[in-house]
Amino acid sequence: MLRERIYPNEISFLCVLGACSHAGLVEDGQRYFSVMKDSYKIEPNVRHYSCIVDMLGRAGLLDEAFAIVSNMRCEPSTVVWRTLLGACKIHGNVALGKLAQERILSMNGDADGDYVLLSGIYASHSEWLGVETVRRSMDKRGLRKVAGCAQVDRKTASRLSP
Repeated sequence: MLRERIYPNEISFLCVLGACSHAGLVEDGQRYFSVMKDSYKIEPNVRHYSCIVDMLGRAGLLDEAFAIVSNMRCEPSTVVWRTLLGACKIHGNVALGKLAQERILSMNGDADGDYVLLSGIYASHSEWLGVETVRRSMDKRGLRKVAGCAQVDRKTASRLSP
């Protein structure tokens, strides 16, 4: 892009940060985040922060991810907190997962998936009282875990068959 004198904008950096997150390129992602702010004077928005939290969370760097959330220049959205909650589930951080869910609930985020993630964190650490507490909380709010489903188009399926 730069050779062609096309300068990156906030969307360009969003794509690069997302790619770094999925590729596990933490140092590169942090460098691009800094370049975005320092060299191009692009103020990160909640989507950029969400990519950074996802990148750090995938790498198991939960303390660093929480530090990013705590020091964001904009208000963390439920998406940012859910991203952190998902990373806590993957890496088994009960305390931070509980904090993330509390923040989601304080923002009126009453999605069944948030409860299921926290319940899974407790279960992975054999903290069955925590699992029970979360499930009771779901019952009180009338929340039910919705089963996942997929749809397969017959034409596509027939092309995939040998």
